[in-house]
Amino acid sequence: MSTLAIVIAIGVLLALCFFLWSRKRAAARRQAIRQYADENHYTFLGDRLPDTLNLQASSLRRAENISSAFLGTGKKDFVFFDSFIPAGKTGYTQSVLAIYLLEDGYPAYHFDRQLREERAGEWMLIYHDKRTWTVPEIDAHVSSI
Repeated sequence: MSTLAIVIAIGVLLALCFFLWSRKRAAARRQAIRQYADENHYTFLGDRLPDTLNLQASSLRRAENISSAFLGTGKKDFVFFDSFIPAGKTGYTQSVLAIYLLEDGYPAYHFDRQLREERAGEWMLIYHDKRTWTVPEIDAHVSSI
């Protein structure tokens, strides 16, 4: 076997390992978020958003592959979800908390200058640009509503 064939085989093997690792990691995240939603009596939506939440009028209009979405009610109705945002040849996954009919703004926005806040129709979108939240971060944001 030639050296080039060995290098190609190793590259393919590494790419396959990375792909499988990424899939396993994404599945573990989905499972952890689903467990969180179930424990808190939220409605797990999986890969869909409520019909009333339209991202087309927001900076997240390019969002693809919605995942780990759940719907909750409290003082305000809200939806949490992860979305893949394509950027160039790659992209990134970003967590988003959408709060329905939030008029006064999101309180944590005043303390965390990296937090983004924007309106999409009757929903307020809260997120950190190009970043996913851990389950404890999700809980902290959801608990603050």
